[in-house]
Amino acid sequence: MRNLSLNDYKKYENFDFRYPGSIQPHGVLLVIDIKTFTIIQVSENTKRFLGVKPKTLLGKPLTYLMYLKQIKNIKNILENNNHFVDIIKLKKKKYDTQFKGIFHRVQDSIIGELETFKLNDNNKNIDYYKLFQDAIINTGKTNDLKKLSAKITEEIRKITKFDRVLIYRFENDGSGVVIAENKREDIESYLGLHYPYYDIPNPARQFF
Repeated sequence: MRNLSLNDYKKYENFDFRYPGSIQPHGVLLVIDIKTFTIIQVSENTKRFLGVKPKTLLGKPLTYLMYLKQIKNIKNILENNNHFVDIIKLKKKKYDTQFKGIFHRVQDSIIGELETFKLNDNNKNIDYYKLFQDAIINTGKTNDLKKLSAKITEEIRKITKFDRVLIYRFENDGSGVVIAENKREDIESYLGLHYPYYDIPNPARQFF
């Protein structure tokens, strides 16, 4: 392990960690006021996916895009502090495209993510959707932090097919420790390993 000099450490701690300010191109992001259920922010690609320009959507009630039954489902699930995942048919689409919708609350707003959902011969989207649903259900079965962390890494690895998925906890002194892991049997385990505070720059720690 490299020993950092004082100048190295200062440079490392001042690392310019930028917020991306953008989303991945395969979906649409909506921000909804939780009290009025009006659309207060949207991503710039709504015309491509929804057939409606961003400016047109701003200030509109969510009923402009979605059917009332779907909105009621979102409200009911969010009241129980759960994420809402469903296949959604939007009013404004002229052709038969459905979306996989994920909604969660952040302070006084609801963040909605919509991704196109297409059936194909191999039903890969159905399989992925089912894995995602199962992950939410399975991780909600325990309140024990150790068991929950282990289950989260297991479910994420099922979805991503990564060789390793781990959960890294930041300690009060800025150092870190791996508290959960799911991996291939033939690779080295990182579970329980501790890392010094300079392993991750402070701006990145604050972001996470």
